[in-house]
Amino acid sequence: MMLRRHFVQTSALGFLSLGTVQPAQANAGTRWVRVPGKAVEIAIGASGQAWILGSGRADGGQEIFRRDAKAWTRVPGGATQIAVDPAGLPWVINSDGVIFQWVNPAGWTRRGKDGAALAIGADGSVFCLTKPTTESNGGVFAWDGSKWSAVDGRGTTLAVDPKGRPWVTNAKNEIYRREDGAWKRVPGAATDIAIGANGAVWVVGTDSEKGNNSGVHLLGKGDAWTKVAGGAVRVAADPKGLPWVVNAANEIFQRT
Repeated sequence: MMLRRHFVQTSALGFLSLGTVQPAQANAGTRWVRVPGKAVEIAIGASGQAWILGSGRADGGQEIFRRDAKAWTRVPGGATQIAVDPAGLPWVINSDGVIFQWVNPAGWTRRGKDGAALAIGADGSVFCLTKPTTESNGGVFAWDGSKWSAVDGRGTTLAVDPKGRPWVTNAKNEIYRREDGAWKRVPGAATDIAIGANGAVWVVGTDSEKGNNSGVHLLGKGDAWTKVAGGAVRVAADPKGLPWVVNAANEIFQRT
């Protein structure tokens, strides 16, 4: 299936990293714990199942791994993007932009093409961004179980909240969330975004940290952000709303 692109978001704002009283679902944790392995992408489903795209190459992108207890288990295939559904099963996009869903027991089933990013909410809602053409942002599409339907708006990274509403960051690092059928600008700037099954929102900001990383921030009340120590390039959030990150050295860390 060919996916087509729609609309563009505009304007810019610097990152706000203000301390604030956190809502009930926002738990910043206390420390980072190193998780064995190397990754370039990470995703966690509402069940807590973690998946990564490893640092090793495979046909179609990077190697795909599932977290089993304290070890990573290789799964056939290769991908450049990954998301995880509430049952703990992955959707991926390969280097050709082809979208696949893992369906038990058959394995990978094709779900479209021209994909650039994927995200799945705790309610099972699946969204994708398409590959940009002349612009830097891709179009937003929703999966209805059999086909993709266009949603107005564009972005470069994508997350879905527990109510099935998409959030995006765009090529200007602006953050938007979908509310009442329209996009609302969220203060701040980010290069990656993740939402836990409890609704906690985390981003990788545009502020510099050592080792070519950027700051990790948690959204609080009043759309204000709290920064935690450390840096990353990619972020995912577990069911308790705590982040897992990948840094510029491809190291994996879990917040506890």
